[in-house]
Amino acid sequence: MRIMKWVAGVALLAAILTWVDSGLANSKDGPRRWKRTLKGNTEVVYKIIFKVEKEEPRKFAEFAIIGDGSTDVDVFVFDAAGKQVTSDTGYSDLGIVRWVPAKTQEYTIRVKNLGSEDNVVTMGHN
Repeated sequence: MRIMKWVAGVALLAAILTWVDSGLANSKDGPRRWKRTLKGNTEVVYKIIFKVEKEEPRKFAEFAIIGDGSTDVDVFVFDAAGKQVTSDTGYSDLGIVRWVPAKTQEYTIRVKNLGSEDNVVTMGHN
């Protein structure tokens, strides 16, 4: 069951993170993908600047995760003022958050491992 969930999650994440669409807002430094081991009951914090071009229609920013299936992992996004913009708090380690940046600013992304075991999480953003 865990392997099937992982395979389905990898396929979903790959589809989401490789999908090129003019409706996506890009981070200042471009799209990234990476892997990180989240220790049990810990969180990591990332600061990512998403750009908004004035002459373009408003576009989506995205951040996605897929874990190894061992624990629940949640994602929270906060704007530069510290206001929560969106979150993914489902009962799994698969998640995607999507929002429309109002202006170019730095967003704080918090990825929390809610379980007591370590979880190897692949993360990425546009």
